[in-house]
Amino acid sequence: MGKFDGILICTDCDGTLTDKDGHLSDANAEAIRYFQSEGGRFTLATGRFPEHLNKYADKLKINAPVISLNGVLIFDTDKNEVLKTATMKTEKALKVVEYLNNNWPGIWEYWINYTDETSGCYKPMEDIFKYETIKVSDACKEQIDSMEGNKETRPQFAVMSDNLPESMAKMVFVMPEDMLPAVRKDLREKFGGEFNFAASWANGLEMQDIESGKGMAVEFLKDYFGDVTTSVCVGDYDNDISMLEIADISYAVDNATDEVKEISKRIAVKNDEDAIAWIIKELETKGLA
Repeated sequence: MGKFDGILICTDCDGTLTDKDGHLSDANAEAIRYFQSEGGRFTLATGRFPEHLNKYADKLKINAPVISLNGVLIFDTDKNEVLKTATMKTEKALKVVEYLNNNWPGIWEYWINYTDETSGCYKPMEDIFKYETIKVSDACKEQIDSMEGNKETRPQFAVMSDNLPESMAKMVFVMPEDMLPAVRKDLREKFGGEFNFAASWANGLEMQDIESGKGMAVEFLKDYFGDVTTSVCVGDYDNDISMLEIADISYAVDNATDEVKEISKRIAVKNDEDAIAWIIKELETKGLA
């Protein structure tokens, strides 16, 4: 029987697990392996695609399904199997885009993410839409071909919108840092009944279906395993709040936003100081109380 039996750690990646340069430290990797060897389950809860795990494959092997796209997609990397998706209807999402175009002209980019790891980026100030991803689905390839032959004078986003798939995973609106809080407040007031809006970094506001989020994904994993007695969630930003609120033990890294620190039960060291190793050590010495 291991000392970490029944404990599930779900941690954010950027700004939490990894350092400011996006590197996974040897200390964190070693601590995670020790935690797993003593019965603990460890996974990421990230806004990125599951494929992002490949970046750390030489150091990290999770032993629980990854929570990706902020909880829109839960993916079992061992079985190469999708366990759950919570996408949003494209038609409804585009109403938010239309509102932003008409009321917040300062937005730099609109990113669309799909569960098949396809992404598209629209730059409203330049009226340019293109796919910027390693993997582009066959359906999107057909759309690219049709857009390249387009002779219409309508804005490219309008042309593209006519042929988008019926659903998407999430959207990310990239904008000046001083503009984001006001845009978030406005969208939550007008569309909060249908979508979640949360910042994932200083310039990025993410939109996803109201029935999705990292918190719901953590709850799903607890039910999926059936033997998780303690969930430990770690984060640094707005999009981590839902899982920190439902966690049995919630940690904010010391570089987290004030709001994240306020709702977390414990404060760890900064991400650049091997925060996950520090947390695992505290769980071992301080316990779960």
